[in-house]
Amino acid sequence: MLLFNLQKKWAEVDSLTEHLDVLGMDVCNVYDGTKVVSGIWGMTHDETKEMFIKHRYVVIVVSEELFLSTSALYYIELARKLYEKGDIKVYVINNGISVEKYPERCKWLTEGVMLKNYSNTADEKTYAYAMDIVLGITYDLFSEDKDNGKKVVKEGTNV
Repeated sequence: MLLFNLQKKWAEVDSLTEHLDVLGMDVCNVYDGTKVVSGIWGMTHDETKEMFIKHRYVVIVVSEELFLSTSALYYIELARKLYEKGDIKVYVINNGISVEKYPERCKWLTEGVMLKNYSNTADEKTYAYAMDIVLGITYDLFSEDKDNGKKVVKEGTNV
């Protein structure tokens, strides 16, 4: 699973990563602080595309920083193309930005699985996000298994 977060200090992303790890998910964070992880930045377009497809599930934490980053635009656009082809599934965590304020190039994110949570504490919230993601992936895997191993990535729904 790939994780996109571009906020400088958001402890909730670390907590989300820890919860996903405990639940057995292998998480690759595309950003380290406010820059693209160097190993990923050096990849060719085809290598990056293969990495997305290999991980198959992408979690995007929506923030103003993400929308303002020129380096993030490349990955957002690549994710959109692969999502539209059904090669990946996108989970979206909206961190305080109204969907109406999404830039036009990012409006497609509302078609992914929009994770919503109204927990009282940050840890409860990130645990709930992690559970929603793991349950969604588990559902996909069982659906795929029922369809005789055919790749099945379902349309996004609101969780």
